[in-house]
Amino acid sequence: MERMMKLFIKNLLRKNYSQATIREYERELKRFMIYIRELDKNIEEVDRFDIEEYIFDLNTADRTRNRTLSVIRSFYKFLQDREYVKNNPARLIDFAKIRTKNPVFLSDEELSKLRKVLDSEQDDLLGLRNKVIIKLLLSTGLRVSELVNLKIDDVSFDESGAILEVRRKGQEMDYVYVNKKTTQSLSEYLELRKKLSLLHDYLFVTKNYNPLDRTNVYRMVKNIFSKAGIEKKKMGPHVLRHTFATILMKNNVSIYKIKRLMNHKQLTTTERYLHVVENDLRKTVEKIDI
Repeated sequence: MERMMKLFIKNLLRKNYSQATIREYERELKRFMIYIRELDKNIEEVDRFDIEEYIFDLNTADRTRNRTLSVIRSFYKFLQDREYVKNNPARLIDFAKIRTKNPVFLSDEELSKLRKVLDSEQDDLLGLRNKVIIKLLLSTGLRVSELVNLKIDDVSFDESGAILEVRRKGQEMDYVYVNKKTTQSLSEYLELRKKLSLLHDYLFVTKNYNPLDRTNVYRMVKNIFSKAGIEKKKMGPHVLRHTFATILMKNNVSIYKIKRLMNHKQLTTTERYLHVVENDLRKTVEKIDI
């Protein structure tokens, strides 16, 4: 079993999955392997009902259960494709339906507060880093995983501004365009970053010059939100991604363009932001004096 799991992980590395995703797959599979041993079965003997019982007994949210099922499905597909097993017992297990909630985003007043805090940040490496990260998340809608995986050579410039070569969710490469204001801050940060002689070429670094990870970004964004007096149900960087989409929707940008900019696979994902337009329609109706 261990050998099969190692082969699967090597395959993920070969397919250029991010380190964070690989760690997540490895963690999920190790837990599943413990369960299989407790059943006193081998990989080939596990059936659909074993997996269903394992998934349903997890003391986690439905979204986390779905992620676990997805990992097990992928693992068995890998084994089936290489004829280690005959069937994929996880293939016919349904994912739990997730009730979609309206995205949490920043209001105009909160954005104004955020800008004031960013303006007060120091112009040293870390101060500029914080400023650039917030601005990039707000002006491009990047995911945190996409941001922390950026390398110095992924940044280029033309007369219109910076261009980022981004490894998207699903590992495909994409170009992301940066507006002129954010490009200016990014250029200043890049100048300082290039002066550092490090063993890695990741664009964003910690105070100890290690590559920045998702946890570092979550902590930094939460800290800046707190400084700005912003209190939301969620205080992470995804709020900035939601704000990016919401601003575009408010400014009547085509939903198809927003889908492209957000790198959504399905239009239904982008349609979650339509509630903004619906709220504006409600306000418009209230203006009718009758």
